[in-house]
Amino acid sequence: MTRSHLYRHSFVLGMMLVTLVGCGPHIERFPVTGAVKKHGKPVKGGGLIFLPELPPERGLTVSGSVNTDGTFTTETLRMGKDGRIYVQPGTPAGVYRVIYHPPSDGSKAGLEVTLEERLTIVPPGAVLALTLPDLMPSGVGEPRDDNPNPSKKD
Repeated sequence: MTRSHLYRHSFVLGMMLVTLVGCGPHIERFPVTGAVKKHGKPVKGGGLIFLPELPPERGLTVSGSVNTDGTFTTETLRMGKDGRIYVQPGTPAGVYRVIYHPPSDGSKAGLEVTLEERLTIVPPGAVLALTLPDLMPSGVGEPRDDNPNPSKKD
């Protein structure tokens, strides 16, 4: 093997290692879908945040948007080393608390509710039936400290 071939192979191998290390560890995710109901009827939108009992990997968030028919599918958001957010379907295995927040523009806090039941996600995934409590937070919520919608006045 000539010296230029050796350099070329070393360069290619080095680039492959940098790419693999830069992507971070692969986290296996499993499909999680379901429906959210209140008083036996589907809720008409909102969002879910899945909080793991064990500390998550840094920069990892699991969530799901609730559709107008009450159904949802989870996705995992990961902050890359480049500062970009990467979205992938599914949820890592683990035990989670679930927070439901009703539809809003995101400028108010205090309308969300943490569901009582802890959920365990294991391979091959799960189809969940989530039920909201009869008593939900009332009012219009409180302005957030970190208002994500600064153009909107409180």
